[in-house]
Amino acid sequence: MKLYTLNGLKVISDVRNSYLSYIIIYSKVGSRYEEKSGITHFLEHNIFKGSKRFSYFQINEFFELYGNSIDAWTTKEGVTIYTSILSEKILQALDILFDIILYPTFENYENEKNVIIQEYKELLDNYEERCYYYLNKAIFKNHPLSREILGNIKNIKSFTKEDLIKRKNEVFSKDNVVILISGNFDEDKILKFIEDNIKFEYNYNLNLKSFKNYKPSIIEKKLQNFYNYTALGIPIFNYKPFKYILILISHMLGSGSSSILFDTIREKLGLVYDIHTFLDFYNEVAIFGISYSVEKKYNEKVILEVRKIIENLKNYIDDFQKAKQKLKTSIMADFEFYPNYLFATLNEYITSNRIITKENILQDIENLSLNDFLEVIEIIGKFDNYSIAIIK
Repeated sequence: MKLYTLNGLKVISDVRNSYLSYIIIYSKVGSRYEEKSGITHFLEHNIFKGSKRFSYFQINEFFELYGNSIDAWTTKEGVTIYTSILSEKILQALDILFDIILYPTFENYENEKNVIIQEYKELLDNYEERCYYYLNKAIFKNHPLSREILGNIKNIKSFTKEDLIKRKNEVFSKDNVVILISGNFDEDKILKFIEDNIKFEYNYNLNLKSFKNYKPSIIEKKLQNFYNYTALGIPIFNYKPFKYILILISHMLGSGSSSILFDTIREKLGLVYDIHTFLDFYNEVAIFGISYSVEKKYNEKVILEVRKIIENLKNYIDDFQKAKQKLKTSIMADFEFYPNYLFATLNEYITSNRIITKENILQDIENLSLNDFLEVIEIIGKFDNYSIAIIK
């Protein structure tokens, strides 16, 4: 893979022999940088409704005829547009994508408000997702990272076309966009096409309000449920040198049927159907979390078991080498689907400013030391530093 800079756009080029090519357009301007909560997600929905040269129907028909449709999503730290396309059609695909992000017409944006309101209501009906939302509130309090990406119904109803145009200029702005192209193409021809056809008119400086001064807290919400939904989370600051250790510990604790939490709390004690860990990586902090649902009468017992396990992680140091092998196997299996490897490469570039290969990742895992492991579990093992969200 090679990295280029063209007109304020970072381009990662991956030329290889393949009938299918992949295009990922990523903007670093996510929902944490909003003046109006939810506007970035609203923009992501509306950029596909038509552009200066292509109608909504033409856009969707092209990608369904020659690719595997087109997708997009918004996170707290970015916006992603992704498509796969027949390699022979890659120039046409780029032409359409550039027109979408530079010249959207925002046709029928009022209709899309109701679609997103339905999406918001579906989220409220998903108790696991709602519990995750409350956990973010417990951890981040009033910081921008606590906000729901979708915004709220009042905001969604209030958005105007002017709001969309302003946010489009911010999201797709100079020095904030990275494009990764992988497949069978003439690199010189593609680079010239990009240089000639994508020129960002606006500068947008990311105003990073850094998260700090963390204090753990508990949020409890009472609903008429048979089950309790619980999520626990702890922030890890300055995590980047320990990123793969965190991933390893997450796998070790709560990924798969051989993980410690699953084996102990489900298989040996029979208390839950599912219990798993999760990791959220942000610019300045990572969140290590545990999530499960359980019959109400068992919730306190499960929390006590979780506490016992994480406070005694040193008891599992003999499994450290086995955990490294499990993680390497999981990554190799995951990368068999090539887009997963591309997203891992893009993520590494965005967070660490380096282009990596599969071999680099596997070597980084192999180089993990027991001392690093012990240093991180010292942080993760302090149960009283966890924030907790419970839907009762």
